[in-house]
Parts: sequence; C-alpha cells; structure tokens
Amino acid sequence: MYFSIFRCMRVAIHTERHQELVDAYEHAVDTIRDARDELAPLLSRAYQLLDEPYPAHPPLRLLNEAAGDLRLDAMDLKRRGDFLIEADAALALKLSARVGDLVNPTLANDAIARGWTYHEAELRQELSALRALSTDEQIRRGNDIRRLETAISIIEAPHTTTGTYGDLDANFEDVRVGHPLRIRSATPEQRGRDLLIRALDNTADQDTILRDEFQAIIHDNGNLTLVLPGVIDLSSPGIGLDRDTNSVRDLDQNAIPSSHSALLTDNKYGLRIRDWIQAQVLLGAIAQGAETTIVGHSYGGDTALDLAADKQVNGVLLNITHVYSAAYHNEPQFSSVPEHTTVIAAQNIYDVPVALEEAGATVDHVLAGDWESLDHGVPASSRLYVEGVEAAIDGAAWVVNQSINEVEQAVASVHDISIDIPEIPAVELMHDRIAEFDHNVLLIEFEGGLTGVGHHQSNYTDYLRRADDARVSDFFAELDAAGFTEDGTTVSIDVTDPNA
Repeated sequence: MYFSIFRCMRVAIHTERHQELVDAYEHAVDTIRDARDELAPLLSRAYQLLDEPYPAHPPLRLLNEAAGDLRLDAMDLKRRGDFLIEADAALALKLSARVGDLVNPTLANDAIARGWTYHEAELRQELSALRALSTDEQIRRGNDIRRLETAISIIEAPHTTTGTYGDLDANFEDVRVGHPLRIRSATPEQRGRDLLIRALDNTADQDTILRDEFQAIIHDNGNLTLVLPGVIDLSSPGIGLDRDTNSVRDLDQNAIPSSHSALLTDNKYGLRIRDWIQAQVLLGAIAQGAETTIVGHSYGGDTALDLAADKQVNGVLLNITHVYSAAYHNEPQFSSVPEHTTVIAAQNIYDVPVALEEAGATVDHVLAGDWESLDHGVPASSRLYVEGVEAAIDGAAWVVNQSINEVEQAVASVHDISIDIPEIPAVELMHDRIAEFDHNVLLIEFEGGLTGVGHHQSNYTDYLRRADDARVSDFFAELDAAGFTEDGTTVSIDVTDPNA
C-alpha cells in the first residue's frame, strides 16, 4: 500500500546534512578566532603609532562575542540533532523499521499502541480496506484477502502457524514486535508481581520468543527490561548447535561451559545480548546508562547474573538495578554481583535441573578446594530428604485420622453420641526458605510443583502469585517505583550464533 509523501514522516533526520551544518558553525568560530589573533597585534601597533592608550574594551571584543555566540549555537544545534537522532532510532526499534524509512504517522502510532511492526500495520490497513468493499468485490479480491490473512497469522504466531522456530541469519537488527506492556493493577506490589509473571510466561511461549531469540521491553520512560529464556534443548539434548537456528541458547555448547564461571566472556548467550545492547546504545535507541531490570529463567537466569556482574554492561552501557532469576543454581555468582544491583534467585526444591546444577557446582568447588562456597543455601538432597520425612509422617497421620473418623461414626451410629476427636495436623518441618546474602541478594527455596520435573515456568509463576514474604513484596514494589511497570514496547531479538 502506498501513501502520499505529504502524509508521511521520515524515521530519522538527514544526519550528514545536520553534521555539515554543525561543522559550518564550528568552522566560522575558528575563522573568527584566527582573524582575531592576527588582528590583535596589528591593532595594538596602530594605537602605539597614534600614541593613544589601548582601550579597555577594544573593538576585537565584538569578534570574541560573535565567536562565543556561534559556539553556543553550534553546541545547541548538535544537542538538538542528537536528541532527534536518538528519538528516531528508538521509534525505528519500536516499529521494526529502518532508520531513514518513510512512515505514515497514523499507522506508526497505531502499530506502537497495538504491538505491531510497521509492516504489519500496513498489511492490516490494506486488509481492512479490502473488507470494506462490497460483497461482490470481496469475492473478486478473495486471493488478496487470503494472502493478507495468511501473512498476518504468520507474523502473529510463526511457531503455531507454520512450525517456524527461528532462522539462521544471525540478524538482530530486524526485531519482532510483540504485545505491548500494559500493567494496570491497583497496587505497586501487584504491578511488580505482574511484571515478573508476564516475563516468565513469555519465556515459555514459543510464539512470543522463538528458539533463537530473547526479549526486551522498551519502556516509554526510557527504562529497559530484558527477558531471557533458557536453553532450547533441555528435553532433547544433542551434540552441537540446533541445525535450524544455530541458537546460542544451547545446553552442551554454551550453557554448560557458562555454568562454571560468572564471567560474561564464558557465556555466548550473554555476549550476544551485550552486542545488541551496545549497538542500540550507539544508535541512540537505548540511552546509555538506562535503568534496567533482567528477568531470566534457567540458563537465562545464569545469563542475567553474568550480565549484571560485567562492569562494561552494568555500569557503562546500562545501570542494572534489579535481577530476578528463576530455576537456576545462582549461588556461585552471588559474590560477583555489584552492590547497586538487587537480586532475587528463586529455586523450586523439586526442580531437577537445579539440583543437577548444584551437584556440578559442588564438584567444581571441591576440585578447586573452595570449601567456603559450599555453605550457600540448603543442599537439594538434604531438602528433598526433609520433604520425604514430611510425606512419610503425613501418610501415617492420614491413616490415624481415617481411623479416628471411623470411630466417631461408629459411636454416633451405635450410641447416638456425637464426639469430635482432634485430627493429627500435617507436619511442616521446613517451609519456603529465604536466605539473605549481603544486603542486595535474596535466595528463595520454595515448595513448588512438579511440572516439567519441577523446572517449568508455571511452577515459578505459581510461587510468584502466592509469595507474601515482606522482602519479596518490597522487591515487587521497588520494580514499580523504579518505573519498570510503565507502558512499553516489546521486541524479540535474534541470538543466532553469527560464527556458527
């Protein structure tokens, strides 16, 4: 569909012409100051020849003032241009458009409000125009209507519609725009809670985040939320990268090597995310030092703390204020987290992959002779033993309680006497455990579900819905106060390994 140029706006000003104008101002300033420096001794000599005192305010002062005014104008012009360039880069990111493209302002606003790419907004407007035609005309244009409907369905749900999990192009410039963030809960605590639930739900949705993607929420207030799903091959591990995507979210190639270190250089997933962040900061789409929170599941939780521990990412490119990691054995990384970053690491005690990660970390510490690090948290094997004891006691109590009920019923039937013998209560030797490491790190070990051997995101969102500890509630409220529940545009970014 074509639009008149008079109804369109261009995404990005002409940066070359803008720089030429700034350079012209700078050149004029330099020329005036050079002329002043050459004229000054001549003017002084002229007053000497005239045998007159050199004036307190010589005529050259006007040149200085002119040069100063031009310098201020040049600085202001550059600042204004930089602001426009950054605003246009952010707009292009939110629309998945190219800097320099012509776009229709009405369609652009509609796309941002509804969570569409600009291309999708064009397709939808064209489809709407066809559906507004007469019945006979719609029948005649039936092929066009079906083509548009198919294209839109693929954009909306590529995995569900076509089985497309990703691609091999390693291009994170063309992002996929998803449902915008709109949280309208009544309290700050609930808004923060809803943000985390939404983020974890997204990591489980293969249409929202494909196998070779992670997600970013570009908030309207300039904040950034990163949503990092875990590996793509946990349930079907194999040797090497996935042949259809070359995704860095790979178990044996990337996640296992990263588990032995808190360094970003050992985490290809994290490096790919860092490269995207760096590119967006250079473009101006994301402000340098933007307030950022990261929500990660499994390998995404590992990567979240690796990013937070990296001084270039967390301190130069971004200011990572909060991290929520679910379903990962993060304890070895806690000491690497900077003080200004608040972290919650949540672990379901029935999460088998977390227990295996813990066992691997224990072996690493023993081989390295690092006995102090083994004191983090409650070992999964010990916790499961406690839960086993609880189950055994509760089972015996159930048998006794059933016998009590039978006695009560017999007495009531034979003697017409109602008695009420108290039942044996359920035993809870150890409930959810929250351990504090320093002032900025909380470890939560909770009794969750068994879905997906305890590792599925639903086990963790169920916990978030019932979490009532004051420290966890404070974390939710902090997310809201820091602006991470403000409206935002959601984009999914490619993390295919470019070197594969």
